[in-house]
Amino acid sequence: AALRLPRGCQGAAISYLRGCACKVNLQDERTSGCVIHASFVGSLREGQGDAVETLLQHDDGMLVAPTGFGKTVVAADLIANRSVNTLVLVPRSSLLNQWRESLERFLRIADEPPVLLTPTGRKKKSQPGQIGVMGGGKKLPSGIVDIALVSSLMENGEVAGERQVSDLVSRYGMVLVDEAQHVPASGLVKVLKHSRAKYVYGLTATPRRKDRLDRAIQMFLGPVRLTVKPDAKGRARRATRVLVPRFTGIRPPAGVDPADWNALLDVICNSEQRNVSIADDACEAVQQNRCPLVLTRRVEHARTLAKLIQKRLDECSRSGKGISTKETPAKETPTVVTLVGSDDEKTRRERLDQIRKLPSTQPACIVATDSYVGEGFDEPRLDMLLLAAPVAWEGLLTQLVGRIQRELPGKTDVYVYDYIDELVPLFARQWHGRLKAYAKLGYVVRNAGSDAESSHIVTAGHAATTLLQGDIQKARAKVVLFSAWVASKAVDVMEPVLRDALARGVEVLVMAPAKEESDGVQACLSRLQLMGCRVTRTAGKLVNAAVFDGELVWFGGIPPLAFGHSDDCSVRIVNRELAGELIGS
Repeated sequence: AALRLPRGCQGAAISYLRGCACKVNLQDERTSGCVIHASFVGSLREGQGDAVETLLQHDDGMLVAPTGFGKTVVAADLIANRSVNTLVLVPRSSLLNQWRESLERFLRIADEPPVLLTPTGRKKKSQPGQIGVMGGGKKLPSGIVDIALVSSLMENGEVAGERQVSDLVSRYGMVLVDEAQHVPASGLVKVLKHSRAKYVYGLTATPRRKDRLDRAIQMFLGPVRLTVKPDAKGRARRATRVLVPRFTGIRPPAGVDPADWNALLDVICNSEQRNVSIADDACEAVQQNRCPLVLTRRVEHARTLAKLIQKRLDECSRSGKGISTKETPAKETPTVVTLVGSDDEKTRRERLDQIRKLPSTQPACIVATDSYVGEGFDEPRLDMLLLAAPVAWEGLLTQLVGRIQRELPGKTDVYVYDYIDELVPLFARQWHGRLKAYAKLGYVVRNAGSDAESSHIVTAGHAATTLLQGDIQKARAKVVLFSAWVASKAVDVMEPVLRDALARGVEVLVMAPAKEESDGVQACLSRLQLMGCRVTRTAGKLVNAAVFDGELVWFGGIPPLAFGHSDDCSVRIVNRELAGELIGS
């Protein structure tokens, strides 16, 4: 009998067996493949050299590095150092050419590719280069360095309808997995099980998965060997990251299930008011010489937005309000390109080529579905993201904002416009999750269209509590606290400033959930009432917010009358319209 475990379990399995007083005999059946003659002809930036050195100390493992770090450059140097034939696995056909172009740029390979023959012995019309490609309608392996989609490595088995992994996979000495977070996918797991490569590495910007199968990634690729974080010099060099919250004020009509995500998405995607606002922001961005990327979840919504944006840009051009610089004459009409997953492969290639061939001075706007550009989409000129539909998962948001964070000479700042449906509780809670990601990525808040003081992201903790106390102390007329949770210790901390505010004649309204609570929570609410606060219980899910004098708003994940988790965040912003909507809701 035999028990097969993924290679990443080797260390733990050996330790366990030795702990049970078992004798362990290790027989290495991995293959180094065949030797190739490749040299690295590029130069490594700061941090990339450390990444290569770290990975070379191990036969497997993962590199976690942010978008724009240059993982393909690191991969090229790895290939040159290991000097064994290599298989690069990518999750999307759009990445095939990107990888091929990058490896051709940074590698010089002396080996000649094989000549492919037809079953009758004739030379095939299409022959592989030194860097082969398998996928996207091509199957041209070189056996030297090959880039492949998992689907291209599957072939018909002996049983009708059965698909099995090609024996070609077992011949490589090294396997590199791009976007390694996809490893738990069944097809990729089959390929990795079939591989006998001595060296296996994963590259990713987001090692966490929404389904929490993170550990499965390490089982097949080994542990995270290095996590790259921007140092102080890196932060100083990078473009300033700016978040502009755009509160939509959209309220779902009666009869829509507040827990039905698809029905709620229908409501916001079909909102003319919301779509026009997004189109206006995109048009203004293009007029300011920016290159915006508008992302949504649905194909039809993307097409609707693209038409609206093109219409607005055409109107601006006709009225003489278009871009007018020495490099870009006002008569030049901006280009709007739509990228959606439902397009066929030919259309995708044509539109990607259209983007690549745009002159640097040509004003442009790209409208896409997030699934299309979530991974591997590379267009450094992008400097603004308009998030036109809600995203719940932090990992996906990190990928999406990574599209605008690519380094480019002259790029001094990048903007994210996040359209927040604050009156839709389900989407409001998803905003809380995104806010955590923005805080980790170093975004600062600017409040477009407000006459307010500078706004910012507040993270839960002592500083947040002190700041909230200060805002209560500064209130002149009315304080409204929306708290999804209430805790006795937090009420103890807030009691002195609340009593002081009430003594000054400030009205204090506390909104708490209507659901039955523990005796301790009920006691807290009774204390607040005895102080003079007006306590109201509300049905359904309650957002965490605070409104001061109808203009200063806290909105996010920090409950005003409880202690949030250490990574909970709220945006502190002056926005009279938002304040009115929250109080009126």
